[in-house]
Amino acid sequence: AGNDVLFDSPTNGNQSDTGAGGEVSGNYCTINALLKGSNTNIANGNLEINSTSSTWNNCFGTIAIPASGKWYWEVEAGGGNTQPGIVPVSEDLAGNVGTYPSNNLSFRGYYGPGGNKITGPGAGSSSYGASFTTGDIVGIAFDADAGSLTFYKNGVSQGVAFTGLTDEYIPIFGTFDTGVQKINFGQMRFKYGLPSGYAALNTTALPAATI
Repeated sequence: AGNDVLFDSPTNGNQSDTGAGGEVSGNYCTINALLKGSNTNIANGNLEINSTSSTWNNCFGTIAIPASGKWYWEVEAGGGNTQPGIVPVSEDLAGNVGTYPSNNLSFRGYYGPGGNKITGPGAGSSSYGASFTTGDIVGIAFDADAGSLTFYKNGVSQGVAFTGLTDEYIPIFGTFDTGVQKINFGQMRFKYGLPSGYAALNTTALPAATI
């Protein structure tokens, strides 16, 4: 905690269930510096997103989530509006870095501070979970085997938000107004630990690529 050196290595080994502090293994997902809104800056190993204006911008992860397995990551909410979630990797990500997350993308996300769940395309909103704000930890748990997405607030499950998810997805972080979101894909110990059966987005945990 508080250190700037994080475990991230192509060396294959056993991944710690709580992230850094276990054996060094694989490369972790980060924020993609080449696929982000122009009104966002990323810092600290591409794990912090700083929204710099009152416009919607999106940032995406560097690792696509396969259509199998159970995957988990955390976001510490910053100021302004926050929308963590997932979108299909096959959609036009580059063309939607500067839009509301669900305008054109098949977005499935959790809205802060309001607590609604957001469905796209079309920006549909419906009642879901607790509100969250600066400093709250939002956990994202995607069960690709069951096709379901669940969000956590400060370690408490808000229940299954979405079902029937069958695509290959990628993490997305929508931001509006100024503020810093801190992302943890497992490089650091998760604040509330992995849910049982879930893994961090790390290359060691992913299935071998078919070439």
